[in-house]
Amino acid sequence: MLPSMRINAIKQKLVENGSVSVVDLAKEFKVSEETVRRDLGKLEKEGIATKNYGGAILADDMENVKYPSSRQRVEQDAQEKLLIADAAAAMVREDSVVLLDSGSTTRILAEKLRTFNRLTVLTNNLDIALICSEMPNWNLYLMGGYLLRKSMCFIDAHGRSSLENIFVDIGFIGCSGITYPTGLCCWDIYEAPNKRAMIKASDKVVVLADHTKFNKRGLGNFASFDDIDEIITGREVDRGILKEIQQGTNVKMSLV
Repeated sequence: MLPSMRINAIKQKLVENGSVSVVDLAKEFKVSEETVRRDLGKLEKEGIATKNYGGAILADDMENVKYPSSRQRVEQDAQEKLLIADAAAAMVREDSVVLLDSGSTTRILAEKLRTFNRLTVLTNNLDIALICSEMPNWNLYLMGGYLLRKSMCFIDAHGRSSLENIFVDIGFIGCSGITYPTGLCCWDIYEAPNKRAMIKASDKVVVLADHTKFNKRGLGNFASFDDIDEIITGREVDRGILKEIQQGTNVKMSLV
């Protein structure tokens, strides 16, 4: 296993379990305990871990990256997500080619788009695909791969390769956190490569993010502000980061 892959795996264990042991990690990854300590030192410098005797714990300000269930995410700030989905649906035209990334707000958007008779939809999310499959005149493409059950999202190179020769009019992208000047991040480091591929395939990239996503970090950074065109969010968004994005980037900020 490459060092970068090992470190990513340790990140994931920290998020899922809250702590890790040097001895256990050394046995699992078949490396020396000193190598594990160096890995944990790197994660501590990144602000992800806090080293302690025998291992490390998830840093205090990273506690908010623990992944909620799909149901919990749909229920959180539901009214705001409905307004965001309404604004996103208004950007779509009949016969458009639309990409719907995995996410609670994009799932609501899929329901909103059912007013259209003809669409071509690409998605990496099983729940969204099931919603779209009920529309007889739509063309539906499901990006395959390994299913992350906690998000009902497919990942891996097979899904990314399906986007290589596809042109998408508009891609609606979800995220777990937005920070300035870093950009966008996701809960799961293994989702990041697929999100980059979806952004690359989209002529216009629109991020759907409720106000709670701002000033929040995740484990996998997948886009800078230069990679996206617009962010649709709620009016309760923190005014500090809103001003930073408006003044420091060319991203359109749409408040609903």
